Amino acid sequence: MPRARPAERFRARIAVVGGDRDPGLHRTTGVLESEPSFDVLTDHSIGRDRLSLLDRAQPDVVLVGRFPGRPDLTALMAREVLDTLGHPSRLVALATGTPDAELRAVLRAGAIGFLRADARRATVVEVMLRAAEGAVPSGSTAANTLASAFAAPPRQPGSSVRLGQLTRRERDVLRLVAKGLSNGEIAAQLVVTTSTVKTHMNAILGKLGLRDRVQATVFAYESGLVRPGGP
Repeated sequence: MPRARPAERFRARIAVVGGDRDPGLHRTTGVLESEPSFDVLTDHSIGRDRLSLLDRAQPDVVLVGRFPGRPDLTALMAREVLDTLGHPSRLVALATGTPDAELRAVLRAGAIGFLRADARRATVVEVMLRAAEGAVPSGSTAANTLASAFAAPPRQPGSSVRLGQLTRRERDVLRLVAKGLSNGEIAAQLVVTTSTVKTHMNAILGKLGLRDRVQATVFAYESGLVRPGGP
């Protein structure tokens, strides 16, 4: 018997929120609405109206669009959505062709990953299904986009002190995570077991007070541990 495709085994509730003048958001929404794997709620309302609708809908994933030129407003919306929904809803940021302050702001606010506005249909479906199932979209493409987003990141206060809490091996693991390597790839490069990598990763997240690999990658760039184009 052939294996079922992801689109056939899971139907996710997707809420799309953000500025209604974002063409990338409209394009991505159209892709989601035409995909039978998703039930899509599009909500361009603001303030308490939006939060009330999302609270009733309880989506599996929230795709956050942009308010161009207002990264503070985009991040505020992301934080409000997360505060209202919490787990198990997951937040995915929409990224334009040039990752910028808005993407950084939404990732700091708690997004588990991002989706490029010009992504192919197959990529949109895969990323949103992975997010709905609790997996953080990752890999070399994601790492490259994050590297571009943090090409010249402002150094975050206290990041050096927090980085100092990690052992040398934990810093090695964090560097490779930020480069987009999987646990298996990290294990092979460091000549350790995958379970050892998982142990180091759990220690990294615990010591730094981070939630997942995306936040760990953001921290790696903002602390200066990893620099775009570096080894």
